[in-house]
Amino acid sequence: MVEVIFAAVQQPSTGSTNFSDVPANQWYAPAVSYVTQRGLFSGVSETQFAPSQPMTRGMLVSVLHRFNGTSHTGSSPFADVSSDAWYGNAVSWAYANNLVSGVSDTSFAPNTPITREQAAVMLARYLKFSGVALENGTPDFQDTPSISGYAKESVGAMQKVGLLSGDNEGNFRPDAQITRAEIASIFMRLCQKYGI
Repeated sequence: MVEVIFAAVQQPSTGSTNFSDVPANQWYAPAVSYVTQRGLFSGVSETQFAPSQPMTRGMLVSVLHRFNGTSHTGSSPFADVSSDAWYGNAVSWAYANNLVSGVSDTSFAPNTPITREQAAVMLARYLKFSGVALENGTPDFQDTPSISGYAKESVGAMQKVGLLSGDNEGNFRPDAQITRAEIASIFMRLCQKYGI
């Protein structure tokens, strides 16, 4: 049995989770409340969460950085990631721990929306980094053949652990952009699964 310990995320001292674009009857409302109360996410403004906005590479790395509870500082080899950018320390930490690579040797593309298969790879790397023993296997979706070779193992692992699923037609849609609401839901399930 593997014991997994994640750093406790501090509760925010102030801030509202009553975003005007997150109606209480929406499927993602509980997840948005959950992740914002734990300080993993913030809104794009004081009143807007932007649930349907694509998650960017910089955003997802920053959420993982907060989730890990690290105080890492440093720099990365990416010319498009300034050390004083809001995601700078997160990218440096993730790169130093082999959680991410760039889109090239010198570019990270922090503002580029992340696809569902790219998110699966980043999440799987983080879980392995944190000591979670992931089960390997081929993903079981209608569109599995369209998943990139580099991502299939991660997508399969995320499906088996229950953190990623397909749409109503059983498709994973690997190239589709993943939204802030979807990532919020993934992190709520992750926290609940491991008792955080």
